[in-house]
Amino acid sequence: CRLDIEWEKRDEVPKMTKLVIIKVTMNGADVEKKERIEHAFQLATEYCSVFQTLSKVAEMKYEVAFE
Repeated sequence: CRLDIEWEKRDEVPKMTKLVIIKVTMNGADVEKKERIEHAFQLATEYCSVFQTLSKVAEMKYEVAFE
C-alpha cells in the first residue's frame, strides 16, 4: 500500500489549505476484495478525526487504485 497526498493552498488570506487529495495505491491486493478494501478506506475517512477536522476548512478527496 502506498499513500500519496497532494494539496492546494488558497490564494486569498488566510492562506489555508483549499483541497487535499489522498491517493492510495494497492499493490498485489486480491482483486476479489476490491470492494471491501474501498469500503474500509471510506469508513476510515469517515471516522478519522484528522480527516474530519481538515474537511471543515478544505475539500477532502481520496482515490483508491489497484496495481
